[in-house]
Order: sequence, then structure tokens, then C-alpha cells
Amino acid sequence: MVENVAGFRDSDGHRLAEATFSELGYESHILEMSPYDFGIKMRRPRLYLVATAFGITFKAPNFTQAEEKHLREFIRGTYSPDLLVSQKDLDRYGNSLHIINSTSDEAYATCFTSGYWKSFKSSGTFIEVENQGIRRFSPEEIISLMGFSANFTFPSELSTQAKLKLAGNTVDVRAIDYLLRGLDLPV
Repeated sequence: MVENVAGFRDSDGHRLAEATFSELGYESHILEMSPYDFGIKMRRPRLYLVATAFGITFKAPNFTQAEEKHLREFIRGTYSPDLLVSQKDLDRYGNSLHIINSTSDEAYATCFTSGYWKSFKSSGTFIEVENQGIRRFSPEEIISLMGFSANFTFPSELSTQAKLKLAGNTVDVRAIDYLLRGLDLPV
């Protein structure tokens, strides 16, 4: 199973992967999914390539559109102060940020990347905090959006920056579960 950005479909890398899997006797299946498919208001289209062989087959399960969940269901009331964006950075990058009011039914998140801590452009969504400014999503909020269990915790020795990098590089757990349910494993 391979996960990548949706644009991977038209790349030389994708063509090479498909050719290599074919040469090795694998059958490839391509699906594009996003958290939106699972009712999460987050734009993160991803391409999934499932390669099967040796008696294992894949058929995409029937897909039922999940009930829509608003972002406010994932946003916590308390957060680390280091998630607040400085006024200096807001003055410099504010016009290019995707900032949401989390109480709005129309609010949606964009794709979070591993550079969310360092980069302000095209790296994820920011939250307007009443009377406090603008903040980043916490690593815990991001992994919750990605379908991780509420019981999941990061190792305590990791910095916020390290946690955000990991959260930005994760896959949607619901998508992986969906794909695994499509595998027909011999008994």
C-alpha cells in the first residue's frame, strides 16, 4: 500500500511504481480519497495505490458517505501557548494564511504538512482565537482529524514542533481501514 498526494497519479514516480509492481506480478488498484469522504471537513486529497499478488485480491468495499462533522468537534478549548502565532508573523504572512473561525459550520481545514511549524504558506489551517489572536492546530487536534483514537498519545519527551511534524506526515486512519477491508486474504 502506498499513499501520496493526489498529483502523484500523473507523475513519473507513479508510472515507475506501476511498472515495477506489474513486472513483479502485482496487480495495482488506485483510489483517491480525502477526509471529506469520511465526513471530516478537511481538504486533504490523497492517492492510494494498493498492490496485490500471491492469492490476495482487492475490491474496494461499498462506500457509505459518513455524517458530516464540523471542525469545532475536534478543536480543544485548551492549548499550549506556543501554538499562538506572533504578531510579527501575522503581519508578514497573515494575508496568505487559511484562518478559520472554528464555530462556523462552513469552516474547513486544509492539508497539514510536516512543515506546519516552520512554514506559514500552504502548510495548514490556523484558528482564530477570540481575544487572543491566531493559533496553529495542536498535534492532538490534527491526529484526531486524521482518525486516530482518542487514546493515542505522543511520547511526552517530544516537543510541539516534533509532534506537529509527525502529525503532518500521517495518513488518514479511516482510509487505511477502508482499504484493508477491501483485501480478500486467503484462509
